[in-house]
Amino acid sequence: MIAKVEMIQQWPDEDVMRVRINYYRELADLGYDEHHVQVPVIPEGGYPGKVPVDRKDYDEWIKGLPEVWQNNPCLNQFIQISIDTTKAQLKDIMREHIKRLKANYPDVVNSTLREGAKAYLDGLKINKAKIKPKSLPWKDAVAKNHILLGMEVKG
Repeated sequence: MIAKVEMIQQWPDEDVMRVRINYYRELADLGYDEHHVQVPVIPEGGYPGKVPVDRKDYDEWIKGLPEVWQNNPCLNQFIQISIDTTKAQLKDIMREHIKRLKANYPDVVNSTLREGAKAYLDGLKINKAKIKPKSLPWKDAVAKNHILLGMEVKG
């Protein structure tokens, strides 16, 4: 399984960053076939038909498009951590969660997994930050060039 940091939002006034981690199954992983799928390649201009969309016409258009294989994430997870969190600390969190996912597949949302992950994250002081609503810059918070962005961990 591969864990990859896909998005980071920062709130420096609160010393918090929110990190989205996507988890992808590898070929040897149980459940890989569920997430490795063929998808149509949508041209840049999108659907050229009428709006509102005629469903039959749209379905025919989709069927005629070329397809590519895509590995979809099996889980997207958001965590809140301190802005001072190091790469090594975040990698440890990601590795631990990969272990929990593998141990609990296919029921990745069962209470044992959730409670185990919560206990582990609580021990690291994760998800404890309180973000003040008045300070939420939303889109402005997205850190497009953050050092942790794109980081991957295999497990």
